[in-house]
Order: sequence, then structure tokens, then C-alpha cells
Amino acid sequence: MTVRASVLEKQGAFTGPISGTAQDDNIKASLDLAHTDLDTIIAAVGGGVDASGTKLNITSTVTSSSIPNNTQTAGAITGAASGDLLLTEISISTDSTGLAAPTNLELSVDNAKGVTGAGSPIFLEAVASLGANATSSTKDATSHTLPLKIESGKKVYIHGDDAAGTGAGTADVTLVFERITQDATIAAVDL
Repeated sequence: MTVRASVLEKQGAFTGPISGTAQDDNIKASLDLAHTDLDTIIAAVGGGVDASGTKLNITSTVTSSSIPNNTQTAGAITGAASGDLLLTEISISTDSTGLAAPTNLELSVDNAKGVTGAGSPIFLEAVASLGANATSSTKDATSHTLPLKIESGKKVYIHGDDAAGTGAGTADVTLVFERITQDATIAAVDL
């Protein structure tokens, strides 16, 4: 059995300047005023908050035998960016098999400006360091050119420098972005 007590039974009688029905009307008017103030504030900021500067993390899973040789063809690990993004960090973690075949694993972009194309990698790591259960990141990579702006409509690619990948090993490639354009996004693509 549920017993409910009114606020007045719990708190005692209202002791303010208004009592009874007038008290209820006074409280309702105060709540209506607060609601109007919130509506005004929300309308002033456009119903949203500027998301530029916020972080976006994505992870692509790459199978070693899917890594192309020194070309961006068939090596996209992201979809096209829907606004400008700043790529700030890259981390690669391998499974119990690891990656095999090229001398170096490279990541590149297809920007219209700046460092671009398979011949100008933005991240390079020796495949020998990406064997079983290994991790490499921008903190310990052979070389990288981060942070780097990824232009709207552009992608990030993975490829070998002198050979295509071989074997069934996989690696998770995690990319950390900061939004330059409000609400910009980019999707991970497994390879």
C-alpha cells in the first residue's frame, strides 16, 4: 500500500505573503517567467553550441593483405571529411599476428594544399616495429607531420612504401581530430 502526503503535510503551511489559490498562481507565474527566459537564451545561441575545437576520434581496422603498395588507390581508411579537421594524433595497434611485407607503413592525405599524395606521407613507421601486439603512435613514430589540416571533402589513406601488405594480421588505426569547422565529421573505413 502506497501512502502519499502533500507538500503542505510534509513542509507545513505556506508562510509567504500570498496563500491558497493566489499562492499557486504566483508560483506558476514565476515558473512561466523562468521558461520564457530559457527560451530567449536558447534562441540567442541558435539552439546549439559551436562545436569547433572539439575532439573527434575514429578507428579503422586494417588487414595487412589489404594495404596497397605506395598508392592511395584502394587504401582509404576514412570517408571524405564533411568540413575542415585538424589531425592531431595517430596510433596503430596490431593484433597477435601483426603487419607484414612493406619496409614502412605510411599514411597520407589527398588535400589540395600542403603535404599531399602517397609520395608525401604524413606518418611513417617501420613495419618491423608493427609485429605481434605492437603499438606505434605520433609520440614514437619514425616520422610524422602532425598536426595537419584535413580539408573538407578529403580523406586519409594507408599504404606501404615499397610493397603491398601480406598476411592476415590486423591493426587498429586510431585517428584523433580537432574540429576546425563546426560539426565537421569524418567516418572510419575498414580495409
